[in-house]
Amino acid sequence: MDKYICLHSIKKVAEEIKSLEADCALLKSISARKIQDKLKELRATLEILTNDILKITIQEVEDEK
Repeated sequence: MDKYICLHSIKKVAEEIKSLEADCALLKSISARKIQDKLKELRATLEILTNDILKITIQEVEDEK
């Protein structure tokens, strides 16, 4: 995955998490549970993307040596 695409994806996922957390705080219903499930999925995606960008960055540093 391209470094800039990965960084852009991280930003988008983080923004969506923040938005859903705000929505969830306003809801106390089944909808809130659905949002919490989506948040769990997005956090997992964010972790994967963060690991990808870390691997890319490490590889770039090693390539420069």
